[in-house]
Amino acid sequence: MLTRIAAVSVVCLIGCGSQADNTEPEPVPPSPNLDETAALVVDCLQEDGWPASLLDGGFTIADDPRTATEQEEAVEACFDHLMDQGLIPSVEPLTGEMLEARYEYLLSMQECLESEGHSLPEPPSRESFIDSQGINWTPFGLLPEMGSGEFSRLTEICPQAGP
Repeated sequence: MLTRIAAVSVVCLIGCGSQADNTEPEPVPPSPNLDETAALVVDCLQEDGWPASLLDGGFTIADDPRTATEQEEAVEACFDHLMDQGLIPSVEPLTGEMLEARYEYLLSMQECLESEGHSLPEPPSRESFIDSQGINWTPFGLLPEMGSGEFSRLTEICPQAGP
């Protein structure tokens, strides 16, 4: 089974304020774009022995005997490592309003994928999704194995980028 993982939309919240003392603000390191982030994650996963590769602005992990939980933990560990190293920005927790908007967007994405003939399991409850900070579900992650051409077609029809 080929597991697809979309590049994660990284939300960085930077506070704005007045500089009453006219000091220069701390420089913020440039954020890598999604392709660069995906490449960093793939490198990290490969260093840890995962058969990861780039795919359509994200990355994929090919057949592997380890469990989905182990895979999720490896991906999370790579993101944590990359943030700790300053290679990607830290992610602030999402607000309830942001999570509500993301949940609604993912519901519409699921409907879109189903309208394209894909049968997907029921989405998690709104409460479960919000409690997990939105990391426990994405409809694209539930798609069966398919060629990159079909995957690209679906991402055009049912975009993964959203709130």
